[in-house]
Amino acid sequence: MLLSSLPDTPLILLGNFNIQPESPSTASVLSLLHSFSFTLFPSPATHKSSNQLDLVLTKNCATSHFTVITAVALLPMVDRLPLSVSGQ
Repeated sequence: MLLSSLPDTPLILLGNFNIQPESPSTASVLSLLHSFSFTLFPSPATHKSSNQLDLVLTKNCATSHFTVITAVALLPMVDRLPLSVSGQ
C-alpha cells in the first residue's frame, strides 16, 4: 500500500537480508522486489565467504548519485563487513 502511494518517489532499501542474491531460493524475494520496481544495486561482498548478504535496492534513483563500499573489519574474528552508503 505504501509503495503504491509513492510511485515516483526515489527510494533506497538497504540492510542485512541474510540471503544470497545468486541463490535460486532467493529468486522469489527478488521477484517480489522487482514487481515494486526495485533494482539490486551492485555492491561488494560483505561476508568472509565472499557472499553479498547485505543488499542495497533502489527505486527511481540515479545510481550515479551514491557510492557503496565496505568498511574494514575492526576485529579479526568478524565474519561480516558493514556497508557504507554515501550520497553525492
